[in-house]
Amino acid sequence: MMTDESPASQKTLAQQIQQLREKKGITQNRLAELTHLPLSHIQDIEAGIELFLSPAVRQKIARVLKTTPQSLKALEKPITPQHPILSLEGRNRLIEEMLHFPHETYPCPQCQSPLLVRLFHRKDLEDNPLLEVKAHCEKCLFKL
Repeated sequence: MMTDESPASQKTLAQQIQQLREKKGITQNRLAELTHLPLSHIQDIEAGIELFLSPAVRQKIARVLKTTPQSLKALEKPITPQHPILSLEGRNRLIEEMLHFPHETYPCPQCQSPLLVRLFHRKDLEDNPLLEVKAHCEKCLFKL
């Protein structure tokens, strides 16, 4: 039987998933195992970095946490700015700077608060190393 928390009782998708996970008594690592998702993806969701889930991810998480995909979707906040904050060139330049100087402080292009920067070392299908950067604002919904 599916149980569900009211979307009004939670402010964010991150808080709802964390609360449901803790209620079931499982760790982030165990949730990653049960959903067959990378631990880093679960961490990004619970940290509020990922604000929108793909339908497949939403269904996997809902199944394990005994809730409905619709209740999770209701808490998602897709970022759809009316006007681009950064041009493609500006975005690429910022990403390059972050890849070369990840410990520098970068201001948010939208509100000027500090961006939180994370680097990921991954491999492509041919086992070639890749370096990927993710960044989001401490205060607003801006993210790279």
